[in-house]
Order: sequence, then structure tokens, then C-alpha cells
Amino acid sequence: MTKLTPSDILTFDSDINSKADDFGYIPGPEERFAYFSSNRNGGQGGDDIYVVLPEEYTFNLLVISSFTDRPVANVKVEIKNERGNVVAESTTDEAGRTPLKLEMNKRYELLATKSGYFDKTKDINMTAEGEFVNKEEVLYIDPSHRLQGQVVNIFGDEPIEGSTITIAQDGKPVDSATTDADGYFKADIQPEHNYLVTAAADNFFGTDIEFSTAGMEPGELFYYFQLYPLDAGTRIGLNNIYFDYDKHDIRPDAVRVLDRMVETLAKYPDINIKLEAHTDSRGTDEYNQRLSERRAKATLDYLVRKGIDKSRIEAVGLGETQLVNECADGVDCSEEKHQENRRTVFEIKKSKVTQKTSSGE
Repeated sequence: MTKLTPSDILTFDSDINSKADDFGYIPGPEERFAYFSSNRNGGQGGDDIYVVLPEEYTFNLLVISSFTDRPVANVKVEIKNERGNVVAESTTDEAGRTPLKLEMNKRYELLATKSGYFDKTKDINMTAEGEFVNKEEVLYIDPSHRLQGQVVNIFGDEPIEGSTITIAQDGKPVDSATTDADGYFKADIQPEHNYLVTAAADNFFGTDIEFSTAGMEPGELFYYFQLYPLDAGTRIGLNNIYFDYDKHDIRPDAVRVLDRMVETLAKYPDINIKLEAHTDSRGTDEYNQRLSERRAKATLDYLVRKGIDKSRIEAVGLGETQLVNECADGVDCSEEKHQENRRTVFEIKKSKVTQKTSSGE
């Protein structure tokens, strides 16, 4: 038995319910057309099969990133007729969808555009000979700039599944992702913007990276996030908590890291920590010891002001006794190398990694 398609069947422009013997009305897939039989005049035999085409057809367009397989919002969609004139325009919503209504028996070209994505076109044939479109038609577009990364345990580099990735663009959160079983995630990013990407996971201390796509050619960036487990004995070296030379004030670039420690201690009330402040080698041993103690106190005071119980924190200054590089007394080093030694280390002294519930119980 040969399967009939709309191109094999007669179309018509008159009423379905005519004076002839019209029977066997059968809707086609996706309500794009219908079949019926009739012995009306103008056919090719006794009873012929006809196809009914609606005057208009409404469907949803779903736009998806070919990189992340996730919907893409704010995509501009233009529909052009065979003469190249724009007959319809719309924009995808947060779910990547937009409704479209087109006249039947015509051919169109769809154009999807958005900054940070390559333009994508699609031919739409609404004639009886065409493949039509589905009630929800999917269109994949290719991002010009892509971000991929992996989140692992810093001890052993084991992947961390289910990590939460938060992406801020020019200071505003714009996207999020979750790592798979191998600790990987993907995200579309835009050209000519500054980004802060944060990785967080239950029972781990989160971290972040900053980068800019200004001047970046189309391509992909990859970042490797190593998280410290919140286990007793873990030493978390927070090199982002730097101090200016000969000062103990909390610098603005250290606030983000300290706020993450505040969030961690608030989330895990069973954790107690030891806070160590270190200096570079410039200055006398005695002066650096006192300076490190002031830095330790400044860091402690910041955490306490943010609501952390002082009894959970032991703060000590270790001066220049534990340098992390070769920049000891008398060694000529750059300012960047000296700054590596002006750091803060948190050691977890007690931990059950018991999370605080949302109700506070």
C-alpha cells in the first residue's frame, strides 16, 4: 500500500461540505492540513482524495544554543517572503520561544539574530509540497563566544557533580549552570563584556574567576575550578586577600573573598576556623610580626561585623615566618612577588559540615 502525501493529493479552494458526496475527513499531523474524499467535479476519478490547507498556520519557534542545548532569550526573529520583504517580526522570551503566524501556500525565509551568536536562516515552505513546520519548531543557533569549565576537589582533582555555576556580566547575574557527573559545565558568553564566574558546591569552599571578552575573537574559554573541602584540617590559602605594603586595612578586592567565608561559616554553623595573617619580608621581624597581628585582627573584626560569632575564630599573626616564595630578606623581588606573601590562610579546626536549614533550625 502506497502512503499518500499532500504532494500526491489534489488541493481545492471551495467548501469542504459541498453538494457532492464529501466523506472521510481525517486531520493531518500537527493540524497543518486535513484529508477528505469526494466525488465532486474536477477530480481524476470517481472518488478522489483532497487535502485541506488552512489560510494561516500558527506555531511556536523554540531557539536553542547549539553549544549548551539551552533556550536562548531575546533572539530577534524576522520572517521574509519570497520577494525579500519582512512580513513578521518577533523576539524570543526567557524560555527561548516566540509564536509565529504565517499564511499557507507560501514560502518564507526565517532569520534569527542576536549579539554573540552567528546569524541563522531557515527556509519555511508552507505549500502543499513543503514539509511544513511543527507546532513547536526548533532552531539551533551557534554562539560566537563560549565558556566551558570543570569543577574538582583540590585534593585529588576528583570531579564535583552538581556544583552551582553563577555567571555575572558587568556586575549583574545573567546565567547559571550545574556541573555534570564529570564536573563539567557549559555556558554561552557575549563579546565585549566583563565576567565574574563563581563555582560553589555543598561541603566545599567556593571560588571564582574574572575575565573579559573585550577584543576576544570568536572561540572558547576553559577554566579549571579547584574547591577546598570543608573538612577538619583543611588549609584554605586565600591569596586574594592581599594587603597593601605596610598596611593592615581590608582592601576592596579582598571583600568578595571574605564575604564568601562569611557565607560559608553562616551556612555551616559547626565549623570553627583558625585565621592566619602573613607579611612579606620587608621590614624587621618584630615589625612584621606586629603588622601581621593587626592584619589578623582586621580580618577577624570584618567577619564578626558580618555576624560570625567571635568564639568560632582563632586569629593569629605569623609575620614573615612562612614565606611562600624565595623573597626572603635581602632578595630582590618584584612587588607582585612580595604581594604573594601578604596573604591570609584559613584552617578548619572543627567541622561536621552540617548545613544550617532554611528555617534556621
